Amino acid sequence: MKGNLTEVSHVKILSEAILENKNLSPLPDAVEGGRLPALVSGLGPVHRANLGAALAEKTGRPLWVVAPDDTAAEAMAGDLRCFLGQEVSVLAGREFSFYDMESVSRQGEQRRLKLLDKLAAGRTGPVVCTVGALLQRTIPPSALIRACFSVKTGDCLPMEDGVDRLLRLGYRPAEQVEGPGQFARRGGIL
Repeated sequence: MKGNLTEVSHVKILSEAILENKNLSPLPDAVEGGRLPALVSGLGPVHRANLGAALAEKTGRPLWVVAPDDTAAEAMAGDLRCFLGQEVSVLAGREFSFYDMESVSRQGEQRRLKLLDKLAAGRTGPVVCTVGALLQRTIPPSALIRACFSVKTGDCLPMEDGVDRLLRLGYRPAEQVEGPGQFARRGGIL
């Protein structure tokens, strides 16, 4: 445990130190005063993450970082996790496929929808996204919230209602469920 406390204090010291730089010290006030965007150049990737973490800690505001591509987004999220000591979500762009949809994995789509659901409900911390993901059109938050539903052990959901809701959400009926986005119906079991 002592190692973790030392590690956290080193990260805190780094976060405070970066905002002591005369060129960067006005940024927290600019964030608070709505005087953004601001251009900051000359920082390496890890220093950009350090600056983002320092601004998030200093202002207490939500942190969104836009990265040029998926590789940079994942690296930034990893660096921010280290600096902030909390989970950092990555909003990836939708993957386009020119193959039969039955053979395509929907894991990326499921991760994107899960994060959009968390964002719509206000249950997320820092987010890193790519330019492409930010520019992609998506479902409005209110429509996403209305479409989502949960079924827990012991709940009763009429079969036709469950099938109808799954179909409207884009789930595909299958003989055997092999991955996300599919459902199977066998007699009275869905």
